[in-house]
Amino acid sequence: GKGGVGKSAVAVNLGAAFRQRGLDAVVVDADLGMANLGALLGLEHGTGLHEVLSGDATLEDAVVETAGGLPVVPGNESLTAFADADPAELGNALERLKAEYDVVLVDTQTGVAHSVAVPLGRADGVVLVATPDAIATADARKTAALAREVDTPVTGIVLNRVRDDDAVGEATSDLSAPTLAVVPEATMDSEQPVVVTAPENPAATVLDGLAGALEPLVTRDLSHEAFDPETQVAPDGPTGTAEEGSDADDSDDEVFSMFN
Repeated sequence: GKGGVGKSAVAVNLGAAFRQRGLDAVVVDADLGMANLGALLGLEHGTGLHEVLSGDATLEDAVVETAGGLPVVPGNESLTAFADADPAELGNALERLKAEYDVVLVDTQTGVAHSVAVPLGRADGVVLVATPDAIATADARKTAALAREVDTPVTGIVLNRVRDDDAVGEATSDLSAPTLAVVPEATMDSEQPVVVTAPENPAATVLDGLAGALEPLVTRDLSHEAFDPETQVAPDGPTGTAEEGSDADDSDDEVFSMFN
């Protein structure tokens, strides 16, 4: 996969938007090779997912709340922590988080590796994140194909850091997944999600709308209502709309992996 598409920022903002909607969401930095969620949020936390996977800490010790109240499980940027972490334990950690939270958002690494395959196989839905350039969308197609090979539903794709709406149609024309949202370029200057610090920002509006579009996938089992793809519409502005319904399977608590 292609790095640098803003996957971590999308995951954090989705988590914050879910919490604003009353859902207990947690974001997990599962990029074992290049963890950056802690740095993105300005966190100084000595215990993270790597220590859990190496058996040196409990999962409870690894969860830290941001200043805005969003629980996250950060990673460790050191090579030693990467070498000590056992990716085989990742599945168990995700299942435990799934039992504690309404929504578990897993920010994964790029490429094809065991630490990518594990959350992909455990996810109830995969949200692809890409910028509207040929390399990023080509990688999104590969990930979508891999997800379907392991019978994991592809919920859709989020086009991020979009500067020109004209590029959207070309980027998504041959993707066999719905376009959930088109997010304009934005920054997180305050080390907090833009949906919290600047809700009037166009990107924040789109990301909040994305959370609203995904919310029925999490809550439909509790309300016993079927998911209606007609409700999956991105907000007005420089965004797209869902082109088809999600094929995510049923689960009381949902794990959504963020892939690029």
